[in-house]
Amino acid sequence: MYHPAQAGPELALWAETFADYEILPPFPQLGREVHRMTAEQAAARELPLDTGREGDLDMLHPLAARGWRFNPNGGVERDWPGGLPTQITPHDISVTAPAGATFGDLGPVAASETLRDAYRLTSHA
Repeated sequence: MYHPAQAGPELALWAETFADYEILPPFPQLGREVHRMTAEQAAARELPLDTGREGDLDMLHPLAARGWRFNPNGGVERDWPGGLPTQITPHDISVTAPAGATFGDLGPVAASETLRDAYRLTSHA
């Protein structure tokens, strides 16, 4: 599966080819926003998330339609390949297992998608 977080300079060529042939993908792929972690974020196990809606769990419902599931910790979680679950709450994003795992262990696709989903919550605060 292709994800722009794994792309290099060829991404622009693919986008140009799709535009030349007027190909419209059925979902955002080539133009999907990519979130690349800073070195500080990659070394962290938990990142703050300022949604402006402290404790408002209703705001997490849209993520359930995107592959996240509610957990008893007051948030939603998602398992990524390699046994690396992440959690989003109204106030933070975290890698919940295994002990010592950081965002840098997720890989570019899982990290980008986790941040993408979390940051979408802040844009609707």
